[in-house]
Amino acid sequence: MDRCLKIEHARFHGGLHLAGFDTGVIAAPPRRLTCSPTTGRRTGCASRPSGCGCACRTTASLAALASLAAEGVHEPGERPFLTPWTEGGPDERAREVLRGHWADLAGWRPDRWALGLGVFTPDGEPLGQVTLRGDDFGVVREVRTSSWLGLRHHRRGYGTEARTAVLALAFDHLGARSALSEVFPDNHASQGVSRRLGYEPDGVAWDARDGEALRSDRLRLTRERWLADEHPDVRVARLDACRDWFIG
Repeated sequence: MDRCLKIEHARFHGGLHLAGFDTGVIAAPPRRLTCSPTTGRRTGCASRPSGCGCACRTTASLAALASLAAEGVHEPGERPFLTPWTEGGPDERAREVLRGHWADLAGWRPDRWALGLGVFTPDGEPLGQVTLRGDDFGVVREVRTSSWLGLRHHRRGYGTEARTAVLALAFDHLGARSALSEVFPDNHASQGVSRRLGYEPDGVAWDARDGEALRSDRLRLTRERWLADEHPDVRVARLDACRDWFIG
């Protein structure tokens, strides 16, 4: 598909710049990804002429993501997520996106972080969000991913492209050893993304929701498998300026 995605970290009066981050974006031209940290000025994807223009996300684009979530992120009657953030009304879903973003920023520590990235088309249309998480990452070198897409953007390959982008950041630039994903057996879309990217079964996980024990499939992608497969190229600039915030 001839398209280009851009995946951005939100910025509000400097966002993570206030904490010493040199924040940036990950952009996905056709068959190529580029991570291009910026300071809020518009920049090009320097990898090739077909790359898209990117800029750090603003409060306006964060609000656009919240509005997208308000429209719905899964079919009525489905419950693809353990936390019930999507099960309220439109206003509550929008507020959860905003609350989650600022909670992740406020709680960021090198030993426990969550990098939430908005996914947009080149012309700024919001598609969804993908999050990369690390607990004691500097020691265990393991990440977890989660994501959601607006319902009208399902089944178009955006989920695979977005997860590929954050996995490239984790494996190729932060030195991750493995990536985990926990997904309900009937969440076929997420299961399919994981299979396409080389995740393999790694047991099961049990959680409680509404007084019921729920099983999830635990899937693992190892560094060896990631390196053995072909992926779009990714260029990351100036990551050294904020590496300690991920590794400690």
